[in-house]
Amino acid sequence: MSDLIDKDKALAALLAEETKLTASVLDAYKDACYEIKIYQLITNAKIESRRILEDINILEKLPVVHVEREEGRWTPVSKGMPDEQYSDTIGDFKYILCTTIWGDVRPYKYGTTIGGDAPHFWHGPQVMDDKVIAWKYMPEPYTEGKNG
Repeated sequence: MSDLIDKDKALAALLAEETKLTASVLDAYKDACYEIKIYQLITNAKIESRRILEDINILEKLPVVHVEREEGRWTPVSKGMPDEQYSDTIGDFKYILCTTIWGDVRPYKYGTTIGGDAPHFWHGPQVMDDKVIAWKYMPEPYTEGKNG
């Protein structure tokens, strides 16, 4: 009978040791997977940043094409946006007349917010780029003698 108890104790001890080994192997595996995932993320970020730099280099080599916009003519947004110079400083918005998807004409502010990356059409805090189908610059204000 003592042989049986010793075998059971030995088997229980082996199982406990195997469980500890399995847990430590799993922890090491998780750590290795985490490190591999971080390495993959960093590698992907490096590859993406190289692609972006290549795109920037290509874009910088392209000739600048200035589209002459006729005074008082509507410009579809598919053909271009107002000149960025029209929004001279960050946070300085100019009004642009816009034809919207609803078929009406509205003046929207056009410019870049602080921390913004590109100018947008704005109605209060809302970006309206997807609602504008065409735009034109606001006419010069009336001045006596100049406008007739």
